[in-house]
Amino acid sequence: MKNTFIALVLTLFFFQYGIGQKNTGEVSGRIVNIDLEYLEGITIRLLDTPYATSTDENGRFYLRNVPNGNYTLQASGIGLTATKQNIEVNGKPLQLTLQLNEATSQLQEVVLLGNKRTEISSALTRTETPLVEIPQNVQIVEPDFLDDLQVFGIEQVYQAVPGITSAGYGAVNIRGFNTNSRSFLTNGLKGSPYPEGVEPLMANIERVEVLYGASSILYGQDNIGGNINLITKQPKKYTAFNASLSGGSFDLVRAMADITGSIDNKKSLYYLFGAAYQNGGRFTNDFDNENLQIYGSLKWEISAKTTFQFNGNFTRDRASSNYAPSIPVYNGEDPGLFSLPNDFTTLGPNSRYKGDSFQLQGILKHSFNDNWKGSLAMAYSESRANRQQFSTNGIDPQTDEATRSIYMLQLNSPTLTINPYINGKFSFLGMEHRMVAGLDITNNQSNYPEGYKIISTSPLNVLSPEFPSIPPSNPDYSLNTKTEDFVFNTVGGYVSDQISFSDKFKALLGLRYNNYYRRYLALNQDDSVAIEELPEVSESWIPRAGLVFMPTEKSSIYIDYNKGFIPQYSNYANVGGPFDPETSHQFELGYKGSLVNGNLQTTVALYTIKKENVLVFYRDENLPLGYGYRPLEAVRSKGMELGITGKLTRNLSILANYSFNETYTTESEDPADIGTTPNNSPKHTISSWLDYQVGEGVLKGLELGFGVNYMDERKAYFGSVPDYAIARALIGYSYKNYRLQINAENIFDRTYAVNGLYTNYTPGAPRSLLFTLSYSL
Repeated sequence: MKNTFIALVLTLFFFQYGIGQKNTGEVSGRIVNIDLEYLEGITIRLLDTPYATSTDENGRFYLRNVPNGNYTLQASGIGLTATKQNIEVNGKPLQLTLQLNEATSQLQEVVLLGNKRTEISSALTRTETPLVEIPQNVQIVEPDFLDDLQVFGIEQVYQAVPGITSAGYGAVNIRGFNTNSRSFLTNGLKGSPYPEGVEPLMANIERVEVLYGASSILYGQDNIGGNINLITKQPKKYTAFNASLSGGSFDLVRAMADITGSIDNKKSLYYLFGAAYQNGGRFTNDFDNENLQIYGSLKWEISAKTTFQFNGNFTRDRASSNYAPSIPVYNGEDPGLFSLPNDFTTLGPNSRYKGDSFQLQGILKHSFNDNWKGSLAMAYSESRANRQQFSTNGIDPQTDEATRSIYMLQLNSPTLTINPYINGKFSFLGMEHRMVAGLDITNNQSNYPEGYKIISTSPLNVLSPEFPSIPPSNPDYSLNTKTEDFVFNTVGGYVSDQISFSDKFKALLGLRYNNYYRRYLALNQDDSVAIEELPEVSESWIPRAGLVFMPTEKSSIYIDYNKGFIPQYSNYANVGGPFDPETSHQFELGYKGSLVNGNLQTTVALYTIKKENVLVFYRDENLPLGYGYRPLEAVRSKGMELGITGKLTRNLSILANYSFNETYTTESEDPADIGTTPNNSPKHTISSWLDYQVGEGVLKGLELGFGVNYMDERKAYFGSVPDYAIARALIGYSYKNYRLQINAENIFDRTYAVNGLYTNYTPGAPRSLLFTLSYSL
């Protein structure tokens, strides 16, 4: 696999530079004003030559095939002209960031200090809508933060937004309710390619959108607390190349590279291609971890009115487990957290996980006229996971032994999503409307072609651990099915209307009809039925309504009602089913605004969610499997989220969040359930990140970063998980196209638990260092 990655990087490198000495070069860059805002429509030319162009909406320009030599670059706009002398072209790409002072007509090179905030999103409306006009809390994790922390796995993203915590097994807790990574969106489309417990790799991700609360209007059965939308890197018309090499604690080695540019002279066909490789990085004993990711995108401007974009992503995982390694606790009133070393393993050298996943997207857009557009978005993803590994339960304090089993299975999970929709702008009764109407069709399957096998084995003595072979020579099966098949189908239709009553008052109204079908069948080795769930068909109407008041162009106060809907996933008769689907009703009141001349963006959200028909696990020896589920009448979640991001000064940026949440059972047939809280749901979370970049003087290019994350105490099945606070830091230096940075995590080497599982907990990583050398042009 290492050789494969090296070959990919070399291919990218030679594709970018070619072979041999070049007689021409490329001049590219950006033009910004005194406030570091991108300037569009500025004419760029090399004096006394035919080479000229103009900047695009992002302030970018590029001049290709310029003969080697010295030039004077001129930037001109309406009523101003500025020049920069001694531009040298020597066969290599030259990248500039130039600041144009419109008052003095001066042009000077500057370091662009990042943190330009994304101000629009289409994830909740299917239209390019300013965040300030959306009556729902949406938090954006920008590329600068992903680069600062060298984010490779999505768990690091949770440190940048309020109220998201790891719930284990690939799930996260948002507003008191769990969201599984298989439900995450990619570019606003369903169909996550990642199998159960596997967290998305981030090499192909440009930014992350966190959607708080249900978004069922567009996506049907949905995660009630919120969801995560991963926005992939987009192809560019200009040529750009990025590569990095990292090494650090726990034998971590990582390499990443991507390239983008135009294929044809008209720049109507442009591409992005990249790859990433990682090995090591786990602090658990005998835990292997190796990841390969290959991704790409191709965009074709077929005509002035029609575009087509293809996105692809492939990941290959080889590890000791698909889950983050966990440690069992001692049974009893005192759970004995941290009684075993943090690097203790229950998996041993014989546990193995092999996963291969891919995701394909095709997005066709056509403009009928200036007001009406049609789109067809399709996605197909599939994951193939093969795992054989130990599963260990709580430790008996009398014997120091933990019961354990061997799990052996192969899981194939194909998903097909088809989303045709139409956008329109029109006036009616003196009001401006932006309407979207469409269909949402999804076929999702989870198949175990070789069945699901659970094998009883000898207990694990935690003081003297031994690990038998997998599979054992004489397996004692507690479960041994021949095949298992799940089918989940969704057909929905929706309409949403953004209404502008005036510049200050706006509304968002929506309605969806949803039809959901589910089927589950498991066969024993003799083809008899092991578990059968009769086909379940659920229908629902899902409304939403929001009102926005904008006292200024950059601020808003909003109120929103949002309904959510989730079918039950433990619905067969053997465990007490069938059950009615979960539903939720959310009310949210919020504020979005800016401070310090628009340099700081602030958000405040107050919410309350009532969730009904929540299933609770219980043991009952009279049931076929010895356990079952029962629906609670209602669970209430209420809380607050605060966020601030942007620049305190030209050089100092901040990202800070706070969340408060209370989630508890309010109504139940069993009085003992009243007031109980869910697992892994803290009341308070705090995250912060300060970043200082030197833009001039002898220390120009130096960057310093420091951040703290605090997590409150949380309930777990075995008791509670204590609170913790960890600190991280960054020091980096950029010179021309090169950058060297050092990241330190858990600086004070705190011992902590990320989450609490059934009879286990996931330990947090000890202090670690990561060194990264990167090159960009």
